[in-house]
Amino acid sequence: MIKELIKSNRTVRKFKETKLNDSELFDIVEAARYSMSARNIQELKFKIINDERVETLFSLCRFAGYLSDFNPTLKEGPKSFLIVCVDTSITEVNSLAYVNAGIAMANITLVAKEKGFSSVILGAFDKGQVVNQFNIDEKYVPIYLIGFGEADEEIHIVDYQSDIKYYRDKANNHYVPKRCLEDLLL
Repeated sequence: MIKELIKSNRTVRKFKETKLNDSELFDIVEAARYSMSARNIQELKFKIINDERVETLFSLCRFAGYLSDFNPTLKEGPKSFLIVCVDTSITEVNSLAYVNAGIAMANITLVAKEKGFSSVILGAFDKGQVVNQFNIDEKYVPIYLIGFGEADEEIHIVDYQSDIKYYRDKANNHYVPKRCLEDLLL
């Protein structure tokens, strides 16, 4: 059952108008609370953006680096966001913080998917402007954004052939090459 949820939990870059409510977002963020954390440091903090400020945050993001001719419009973009930060009063931004963020974000996006929502994890955004526009204290360093909404596209997993880059066909169907199990095992 969990494996099917994992397989269905794909990055989405085009969303419908459906918006998450605050209660759903609080429940999704709670998944981070129960996440494994290297050294149990628990250095991550989350800022929920679920109002008109979504438009500002959206304007600071870059989507789908492999798709040079694709960029969602505001209407197609995520309807809610989390700003994922490292609390530098707990620890510095280091490789363990990124490991912990990956673990927490996997749990967060799985809980969102279980609730019927899709997500996109973004590392390409204007971090300085995020700090300024959203009045984030200097002890919190934004490292990722997670956008949420109801998917308005289907994502197809295909076996890796010669290139790992995701792509779209002429009908705008999205394909994500994944290495086969045999390729993962030593």
